[in-house]
Amino acid sequence: MLHNLTRMALSVFIVMPLLLTVSPQQPELEPKHGGEWQIAVVDCDGVGGTSGDYWFTSIALDSNENPHIGYYDFGRNTLMYAKWNGSVWSNETVDDSHATYLSLAIDSSDNPHISYYDYINRNLKYAHWNGSVWSNETVDSDGQVGTTNSIALDSNDNPHISYSSATNLSLKYARWTGSVWNIETVDGSRGNGAYSSLAIDSSDNPHISYHDYGSQALKYTHWNGNAWNIEIVDSGNFYVGRYSSLALDINDYPHIGYKGYTNATMGDVKYAKWDGMEWKVEVVDNSPHHMGFWISMALDSSDRPHFSYFDEFDDDLMYAEWNGFDWEIEIVDIDGMTGYFTSLAIDSYDIPHISYYERDVGNVKYATKARSGARRPETVQADLSGYGSENVTVTWMLSPDDGNGLNSVTGYDIYRNMTYDSAGLGYGLVASLSNGSSSYTDISAGEGNPNNYFYQICAVDQNSNTSCAIQQAGKFTRPLSIGPNLVSVPLVQSNESTERVLQTVEFDKAWTFVASENMWKWYMTFKAYKGELRTIDHKMGVWVNVVEDSNFTVAGIVPVWTAIQLLPGWNLIGYPSFDADYTVGEFKLETGVTRAEGFDPSSPPYFLKVLHEGDLLQTGYGYWVLSANDVVWVVRNT
Repeated sequence: MLHNLTRMALSVFIVMPLLLTVSPQQPELEPKHGGEWQIAVVDCDGVGGTSGDYWFTSIALDSNENPHIGYYDFGRNTLMYAKWNGSVWSNETVDDSHATYLSLAIDSSDNPHISYYDYINRNLKYAHWNGSVWSNETVDSDGQVGTTNSIALDSNDNPHISYSSATNLSLKYARWTGSVWNIETVDGSRGNGAYSSLAIDSSDNPHISYHDYGSQALKYTHWNGNAWNIEIVDSGNFYVGRYSSLALDINDYPHIGYKGYTNATMGDVKYAKWDGMEWKVEVVDNSPHHMGFWISMALDSSDRPHFSYFDEFDDDLMYAEWNGFDWEIEIVDIDGMTGYFTSLAIDSYDIPHISYYERDVGNVKYATKARSGARRPETVQADLSGYGSENVTVTWMLSPDDGNGLNSVTGYDIYRNMTYDSAGLGYGLVASLSNGSSSYTDISAGEGNPNNYFYQICAVDQNSNTSCAIQQAGKFTRPLSIGPNLVSVPLVQSNESTERVLQTVEFDKAWTFVASENMWKWYMTFKAYKGELRTIDHKMGVWVNVVEDSNFTVAGIVPVWTAIQLLPGWNLIGYPSFDADYTVGEFKLETGVTRAEGFDPSSPPYFLKVLHEGDLLQTGYGYWVLSANDVVWVVRNT
């Protein structure tokens, strides 16, 4: 939107002439490092050898997946903007003032919006293209404000900006209401606000990560509709929280990439995510040869994190991604001192796009990965099917490339194995289906078949490349004898009703203990009102009184990880993992649990036994555990 001067507050309105030029060096994308990464020079007019402190890049993608890059040209002292139209880069001047610290966003009409710091006047400024001209305005001029800013757009394409005040050493936030800029101090405690990163959630509420050098911490805040909630995510050193980069997942949960610190190196790349109950923090890269600076993080279509960062030790551009099970780290560009001021975006095909600065030559560069195949399908569910539940039917969402466009999907391959492997190693091909297919029924693999089965679904494109769904489907079975049995469901069900989960079991009663409510819940088949145990999920341990020898057989999705809340006192929980080597000792070490008891059919009346450190947790069994603390146990399938 082009703001009318009479509607503006706290702003200076300038319409810049359009200076559109084609970059004087416009090479084709050059394959690097085994042909996976393609690299181009976006602008080579910089002053080589000058301090990188004045080069800042920010990348965003439009609706056609084309990259747009904002950057500061130190040689020309101008704010610049470049975009790729599918065949050529074009570069233009946005503001001829000295504009450092910048952030770029693209609106629903594919128009760019840029927040930036005018280091001559020491103000926060904002520019946007309305389809015809650039407009530039001052957002905040109260002291020295605007460094390490971050911009995001809400559902109405209104800009929101987080930034620091060097005058008050505080975190500030500005939002455009449609008529004026509303400006407020979010965190006024001294030492806050540097390296802020902003994201807007599905309710148009802002979330901000930032560095607090006073507390030596990474901090996070969000507006809950009434107030700012501020918390410390990680702490311990002056470096912790620098270069923070924030993204929100499908649940509006925050994920943050940032610089950390250990005794071994000053350059850890760290990652923190909120799982709905607590922050999970881990190291992405702590190699002393990959010291992480200028960190940028983004989430893909499956909410998996991807990182770009500068390796100050070897002067290389680095890239890391979480493949669902481990971090994959690689070098993107090794030409000279390259990788300063990285900025990362992930497209709808989960392909990374990175803008960055090559310091010794003075180039602004762009890197992306060559698309080698069709997008993977997403496994939706697996269920028992057929008369007597004797079959397993797996369903999935079609690949977005099914029948359309480059690398068009021509079919789906279904692989199966009797033991689980997170990468599908050792699985055999059991079916090849045509494109447009979204289900496969494995005849006689369900109830009555004593084997467990695991399924991986892979899209096959016109060049015979395969791309497999991250999630795997599975079928699990366990024989139950007459009498009480302590069970759990190791697979995520499409229907968690007690009747459906226990459909293959002949039983009259099922019951569980809910620690959060300090009460038992029952389900009784022989009563009109069957009780309060209406659903059974994969986190629960459940007692089932079997009246006739039965198989407990279920089909569903293999959970990559599961967070189980343990409360002080006794908890009745499940073990939703197919890791057969996980010991009680490891469980106690991870959670602080002091006692664990498991099912023993030979020990009436409670049918329990005390488990020792060397005992193994078993898939499909429930457990009583005594916890001294309120703790979250993360169960992983590896």
